[in-house]
Amino acid sequence: MSNRMHMMIVAGGSGGHVFPGIAIAQQFSRLSDNHRITFLGTEKGMESTLLPALGWTLELVCANKYKLKGQGLVGKLQTMIKLPKSILKSMAIIRSDPPDFILSIGGYAAGPVALAAAILRVPLYLVEPNAIPGLSNRLVSKFAKIVFTAFDEAKEYFKNNNIKCIGNPVRTEIWDRLNSPYQMQMPLTILVFGGSQGARRINQSIKNALPLLSDYSQSIKFIHQTGCSKDTRELREAYHQYGFEATVSDFIECMWNGYEQAHLVIARSGAGTIAELKVIKRPSLLIPYPHAADNHQLANARALDAIGAAITISDYEFDEHCVTMYLKRFVDNNDELQKMHAAFSKCKLEHASKVIVQECVFNEKKER
Repeated sequence: MSNRMHMMIVAGGSGGHVFPGIAIAQQFSRLSDNHRITFLGTEKGMESTLLPALGWTLELVCANKYKLKGQGLVGKLQTMIKLPKSILKSMAIIRSDPPDFILSIGGYAAGPVALAAAILRVPLYLVEPNAIPGLSNRLVSKFAKIVFTAFDEAKEYFKNNNIKCIGNPVRTEIWDRLNSPYQMQMPLTILVFGGSQGARRINQSIKNALPLLSDYSQSIKFIHQTGCSKDTRELREAYHQYGFEATVSDFIECMWNGYEQAHLVIARSGAGTIAELKVIKRPSLLIPYPHAADNHQLANARALDAIGAAITISDYEFDEHCVTMYLKRFVDNNDELQKMHAAFSKCKLEHASKVIVQECVFNEKKER
């Protein structure tokens, strides 16, 4: 019997799904050079450019975003009409190169692929990154052999008796910085990002705060991922105009370097961001995206806020005055950031990608 295994990972749309998929793929590859991985996703998601650039094989299940929750009647009807075609496409991909098992992390292709797996009787495992699960994972959870969750709160949403809460998969490069030192020194380095696709609200609030912070220009340094070339140009000009040292880019490929330099993170509260903050132990101001399904980003943020490692600020309240108040406060009193950093000792931290891979591989080898 060959030890070679083939895993398919369906993960797409945003970094909150793609990055955990990469973390799991990295861990699976470490087990054996003979193991193969195929990602399944959509043409419009960030996976279509990111995964091939990293050398991973990607099969496109559908071109469009398939979404039921939050859609009007017309949108739901369009999704239901297109869904059978995506299921058939998923079945064709699976049949052409049969995997030993499929791992679904969510995203727009997750529903069709999970249903195709159930029809073809291919072992299916689910990974739910958020405290409040996405609709696709909820609907297909009854077909899964194991549901892996990042938050205990997620368990109540699934119709499955085999649920394991093991945290969120984090990329190898971030895990390698688990014990990265946190040393307070000036200038205070602020890492700003709105998630993998940026957040205009955060970008504009930071930009508008710069003239109010001009007296602190020598005490604060910025690393800023904007997610948008227009915002990148505007913020570079603003940082320069008001005398701030800043590195500004559309997208930060090696985010772990930004985390390592940062004394404070200002970001949305996607599940991937929360998981990475737990590993790298960086204090944060979290601004949950208010239109996230079931407001799950608020639930994510509260997990760190509750232990004192983060401060949750609503999207409505996060403006230039809010930014100015907090940054002046942290510059004038470093002890608060030190206490927030120390609060991460209360976090339960498990190497989720390692646990997921070990469980899936053990189960499927046992079934051979």
